[in-house]
Amino acid sequence: MIRVILGRRRHGKSTLLMKLLRERGRPAIVVSFDKNIKKQFPADRRFASPRAMLQAMIKNGGVDLNRPLLLSIFSPEDFTVVCRIAIAHKNLLLLIDEADMFDSANSQDEEFRKLIHYGAHEFGGEGDLIIVARRPQDLSRDVRSQADEFYLFRMTDDLELDYIKKNINAGILDRVRALRKFEYLYWDTDELIELRRLPKPF
Repeated sequence: MIRVILGRRRHGKSTLLMKLLRERGRPAIVVSFDKNIKKQFPADRRFASPRAMLQAMIKNGGVDLNRPLLLSIFSPEDFTVVCRIAIAHKNLLLLIDEADMFDSANSQDEEFRKLIHYGAHEFGGEGDLIIVARRPQDLSRDVRSQADEFYLFRMTDDLELDYIKKNINAGILDRVRALRKFEYLYWDTDELIELRRLPKPF
């Protein structure tokens, strides 16, 4: 399953990401620099690169992926490695905050493309993706077209609203503009659209 979280800063995207992570109950890697997300991970679960994670695995005789890991990476090469880990693991939840750093209309990692189009099913598993970005138009068409669920926080930019009008539902534009902090519209791409509210943020 591919879930896409969209909307303005400080309106609840990170809170929802952590909520979905807690609900998953399966091995997970979070790719993020968000300081509030970092606080949710103990020091021994946070890494600045896949290489650092590998070094910790060698030193400690392995890393328990049943407890979520946080990777704070910038490098496209590091992101490729993370995607390969997700493919190889076959039952991993990969959560990517500010995903347009690695996936856009102009640039896409080939290993990430495999995850989008084939998931881990192609490789005998049940992997999932949660992709977070501020603006829908910043993500690749592959992500947008293959998503199973959208979580829409407040958006007011004309280009963002034009995307929603053309690709989701023209009738919800006023609702998206009027959303308050920690409110979002859930759309499951089978036309169910409902207003939801997050609990008190972390």
